[in-house]
Amino acid sequence: PQLVAAELLQGQAQRVAHLEMVAALKAREIEAYHEDLRVALRLAQRYLNVRTNLPILAASFAEPDGEAYRRARAELDGQLSQFPRAQPEIADVMLLDPRGRVIYALSPGHVTSEIGQPLPAAFEEVASAAESDVYLSPVRPNPRDGGRLGLLGAAPVRSEEGELLGLFVIEVRGEALGRIAAEATDLGGTGEVMLAVADGGGLTFLHGRRHEPAGAPLERLGF
Repeated sequence: PQLVAAELLQGQAQRVAHLEMVAALKAREIEAYHEDLRVALRLAQRYLNVRTNLPILAASFAEPDGEAYRRARAELDGQLSQFPRAQPEIADVMLLDPRGRVIYALSPGHVTSEIGQPLPAAFEEVASAAESDVYLSPVRPNPRDGGRLGLLGAAPVRSEEGELLGLFVIEVRGEALGRIAAEATDLGGTGEVMLAVADGGGLTFLHGRRHEPAGAPLERLGF
């Protein structure tokens, strides 16, 4: 009996060690994804197109149908539309003026409703946090995206003289991180890693369970 018990304990310890290894690997993959976002933001904050047109948008956003705003927007649309094409989890690209007001949104659905407005209260720290360096917010319910979980990434845009022209902001859906966690290599036929965020006294998962049908509602656990 002692030998059987020892073998069971050893097997359990090996399974725990394997799960810890898988969890550590997922954590590294998620951090690598965050670093990719930071690199993309650092590149975007130096776009000549953005630095040229940010002051024009800031001066003309009150008249979005005017020639100056429409011309600047068309130039930006052509370049910035590459973001969601390359990474479908990027739901929107925005530009903010130095006061933290949205003066450009790539998504047509946000143009008329949000121009001249600050970011939603759920992400109110983004504008100030990104004035000095690239910033990625925690994953939260995003009112700009129907309450879906997501994050905002932002970077300051400065003139050649160092003057703050505004902020470059991307809106990223949480499913991107969920897909990293849900990848089931080395987890056998039933094992899975679940990634969740704290949300108002509970946990909301960023992805469905491994064997759930696609599109199933995200599970939430209360404390």
